[in-house]
Amino acid sequence: MIEVRNLVVRYGNRRAINDLTFSISAGECLAVLGGNGAGKSTLLKALSSELPVAGGTIQLEGEELRSWSAASLACRRAVLPQESALSFPFTVGQVIEMGCAPFPRRRHSQALSRATELADIGQFLERKYNTLSGGERQRVQWARVLAQILCGQDKRLLILDEPTSALDPPQASRLMQVVRDLRNDGVAAIVVAHDINLAAQFADRILLLNTGRKVGIGTPREVLTTKNLATTYGMEVNVIDHPEYRSPLVVPAYK
Repeated sequence: MIEVRNLVVRYGNRRAINDLTFSISAGECLAVLGGNGAGKSTLLKALSSELPVAGGTIQLEGEELRSWSAASLACRRAVLPQESALSFPFTVGQVIEMGCAPFPRRRHSQALSRATELADIGQFLERKYNTLSGGERQRVQWARVLAQILCGQDKRLLILDEPTSALDPPQASRLMQVVRDLRNDGVAAIVVAHDINLAAQFADRILLLNTGRKVGIGTPREVLTTKNLATTYGMEVNVIDHPEYRSPLVVPAYK
């Protein structure tokens, strides 16, 4: 669905992303992990057309990303940034409905209803967005992005930058479960995360980044090794089998 080849993204003279190649298929969840400054958010900004590409290519459905019109991208791709500034006193319901703006109104009702349910925010649809806590605002923005994806048809792409950062553990797990369930509808997802174990539990594959370079890409069990994690985070860890799920469990190696 999306293919990145030899990608280079610069901030001035510094290469924030350096010669990065990977792809993601429809119905697949790819988690992007790495320490602070690894290039995770920069990568997502390039995939979201917020940053120019200094080298290499990004293709969506076999076409160069820059050749897509904004309207066509809005119907195929939804982006949840780390922060979503909104100063006007819109209600929660109005904010969510913004996600449906690119689509015919006949599609809105069902998508809004399902997005509200999946994000678990039906209890404060009439509240003003600017009166909500940080975690509640994150859930509203998640519902907005969900509404955009659910209004769409055919293959769709979710780009999520640290979507669980302001959420408590139950809500974080719920969000990732929704991302995983959407795979059945052909929705692909690229998710930047800091919670290694949550990513290991829900992602099909993991991309490890360090200073803009790929450390590894593959299934959680293939990528989350003590060597790769030491390279990525600069710390020693133990990788064991999760007692309940078929995923690796990463714990610090305290001495």
